[in-house]
This record gives sequence, structure tokens and C-alpha cells, in this order.
Amino acid sequence: MGAVVRGALLPPPDRAPAPEAVGFDYGGTLVRVAVPEAALRAAGEALAQDLSDLAGSWSGTPGDLLMDFSATVDEEARAAHRRRPLREVDPRALEERALGRLLGREPPPGLARMLGAAAQQAWISGVVVAEEARQLLLRLRERGLRLGLLSNAPYPPQAMRLQLARLGLLQHFEVALFSTDLGWRKPAPEAFQGLLERLDLAPGAVWFVGDEVEADLLGARAAGMRAFLAPGPGAGEGAHRLASWGRLLELLDDASGAGGRLADRP
Repeated sequence: MGAVVRGALLPPPDRAPAPEAVGFDYGGTLVRVAVPEAALRAAGEALAQDLSDLAGSWSGTPGDLLMDFSATVDEEARAAHRRRPLREVDPRALEERALGRLLGREPPPGLARMLGAAAQQAWISGVVVAEEARQLLLRLRERGLRLGLLSNAPYPPQAMRLQLARLGLLQHFEVALFSTDLGWRKPAPEAFQGLLERLDLAPGAVWFVGDEVEADLLGARAAGMRAFLAPGPGAGEGAHRLASWGRLLELLDDASGAGGRLADRP
């Protein structure tokens, strides 16, 4: 039995030509993310002088403000996504709204952007790249495959690409796209179409790997790509989850060696 996406039955393909490119999700797939509380508080304290005029609007410490600002940005993003699940927010407007909510008034000009930049810098310390994933990207490039990244993230895309660069990942990707680049969130077909257009490839020439069943697996398949769930625990285990990153390399070898005749197995 195939999966149902927007009323359409999607049986797993029984033929899989070797791809020209492999696309990846980011958080939960290539990296693990935890709230970097100490880094956020330290970054906030470093802004103490810039925040001195908020004494009448904020009673906590600068570190508290940046912690609460980061959490409120995420709360506002989740609320917006509940209203419009497939559309992405304007990250700058989101920051302004979050800070205004914390202060109880319209924020001073430029302050929300400054706090947003400080928070994004601090969040880098909360991101851990699995060594297996890093080695996988190297091996895929050695095989001549083109790599793309497509991730849902309600943050400024320039800040997210800076994060990728600081982690040593950006160099591997020919295309690195975030939902705020496109205005659409996975599993919207427009999100996957954005990746395909920038790679200038047809859906059948791209495989995709992510960690979420609906957003990544079903979304990519609805767009015409062959898709897998990344190694790890979670829903969707079995037929569509890779047992390891090495299994993806085996599937690529099989697809190349069998002239594209390959059963869809994890």
C-alpha cells in the first residue's frame, strides 16, 4: 500500500535510475540541534550597552532578553505555521513582532534585527554535525554527485547559510535553500520545485533524504523524486528509512550497476 498525499495514492517506485543529484533536509537529518542556553545568555550580556535604553520596558537581564526573544520568535513562527502550514513567514517581521510582544510596545528601530543576528550566532553552538553525515557528503561528491539542501527554517536565509559555512557544510552544496528563500515550506510542491529549478534537473534525476515523513518523504515523492528517511528513530521506520548512511551509498551503487532497475528498499 502506498502513502496518501493530498488524496493521491503514491506507491513506492520499483525502478530507480541513478540520480544526478541528492537533496537533503538539514535539522534532524544532517545535524542535531539543542537550545544553546549558555551561548544565548552570553550573547545577550554582550549587548548590555546596546540594551541600556530598555530599562523602562524590560526588567530582566540582557541574557534573559535574548533567551526570551529567541523562544518568542519560535512561538510566533509556530502560530503562523498553524494558520498557514505551507507558507513561510517573513523572518524580519517575525522578529519585530516577537520583540514588540516582549516589550509591550513597538521596538526601537533596528533592535529586533540586532537581537536576531545575535541569537543566530549563538545558535551555531547548539548545532552538532554527525561525523557519519559529514563523511557521506564527502563521498557523494567524490562520486560526482551534485548536492542540494532544502530545509524549513523561519529564520533569515543568509544567517542559515552562514551557519552552514561555520559548520563546514556549505562547501558541499551546489544549492542551499531555506523556506524563507522561497516563501513555501515543505511539503509544498513549490518548495521542492525551487530546489529542482536551481539544480536545473528533472524530479527523476534527484533523490531526497529527510527526517520527517510528511514534509520530506511524502513531499519529495509527490514532487516526483525518490525519497528516504534518514537513519535514526522515529515514525516511518521500515520500508522507507535508511538503516545507515552507508545504505544510501549501497543503493546508489545498485542503481548505477543495475541500469536503474532497483527495488525500493531501505
